[in-house]
Amino acid sequence: MSNENERVESVMRALIRAYQDQIRPSIRHNGIDERDLAFEADLLTPSEMESIIYGPRKRNAVLQLFREMEREGLISMNMGINGVYRILPTSEGEQFVAQLPQPWYRKMWNRLRNLE
Repeated sequence: MSNENERVESVMRALIRAYQDQIRPSIRHNGIDERDLAFEADLLTPSEMESIIYGPRKRNAVLQLFREMEREGLISMNMGINGVYRILPTSEGEQFVAQLPQPWYRKMWNRLRNLE
């Protein structure tokens, strides 16, 4: 991803998807790990997920983006007991994602659900 706006949109879409996922209810209460969110937002490749690469090379860049998003009021970050940040969306963040353009198939799905 080339610019910061695209990265922010990707992170917010991934965060809201994870937050609304009924299979992972703990995310609603505890948030999602910083590294998992970065991976789901395509900021990290599978090989970069390894702690030997993520820690020294990528974590600072990921956390810098997340801190900027926190300053803008899109997310909240809380450090867990193991030193890993847990990320939760704010109401402003949810509104931000709701205003993003949706793919045509998502619009169609929402229309079909509303007919029932």
